[in-house]
Amino acid sequence: MQVGTRQRIDDCSAPQFALCNNILGLVDVVNDLGVLIDPYLTFAAHIDSIVLKAAQRSYLIFKSFQSHDRDLLVKAYKTYVRPLLETNSQIWSPHLLKDIRRIEAVQRRFTKKLDGLHSFDYAERLSLLGLKRLEERRIRADLLFAYKLLFGFTPLNVHEFFTPSRCTGTRGHAYKLFLTRCTTDVRKHFFCNRVAKIWNQLPNNTDFTSITSFRRALNGFNLTTYCDC
Repeated sequence: MQVGTRQRIDDCSAPQFALCNNILGLVDVVNDLGVLIDPYLTFAAHIDSIVLKAAQRSYLIFKSFQSHDRDLLVKAYKTYVRPLLETNSQIWSPHLLKDIRRIEAVQRRFTKKLDGLHSFDYAERLSLLGLKRLEERRIRADLLFAYKLLFGFTPLNVHEFFTPSRCTGTRGHAYKLFLTRCTTDVRKHFFCNRVAKIWNQLPNNTDFTSITSFRRALNGFNLTTYCDC
């Protein structure tokens, strides 16, 4: 884990740690594999960072491209902007409405600046451009990663994330997950619990035979029903 360079915590009573006789400085945010993590796991610093970078790149697209062709500009957005707002979203995906709206606002502003789309509302612009809400895409990414965990597509130990449900008498598919009881928001909105609730509501005819068929099945589901924004 790399130590970040954000605001230091000036607390004389805080314990000091050393590595090879070098005192390690105290910081309130660390950068771990590209994700900024704070002591309370709010990921506010990370969301601030990616929203700022994505907004800057969106501005540069309109500034740098002389062409006003919508398809070209959308392709540039998908290549240079959207990955910033989605990388590692399984870790930091927000649950606060203000953060969800801030992230979505980047795509909302970009699509509104495209020629001929200023008068359309956000949903109409997405439909015309063949785009999906960023929140919906994060939900889809959660479900795909859950599939990879459950069916052994990652080296991670699935038992550290999920417990199969023992309830077989209810309706639904055969791969339901046990929802643990949570007493804190951090645990409640952590990936395991966040995705399990939606995973258990997938239709009983969902095709789990392969990652390709599962991805195709997700394309046919209306995941916007799980969106808060």
